[in-house]
Amino acid sequence: MSPGMITFIIIVAIVTVGRIVRTGMALEGRKHDSRADGGDTIARLEREN
Repeated sequence: MSPGMITFIIIVAIVTVGRIVRTGMALEGRKHDSRADGGDTIARLEREN
């Protein structure tokens, strides 16, 4: 494997993990404060995506 290919795989892995973590955190946040500020949480998610 060329160094470029290895770098690409590492970047994809980091991005994928980051996206999974962010999605998990967003779901946790929505679950916890859906009554407190559901609209605000959804607006924040829309801005991030």
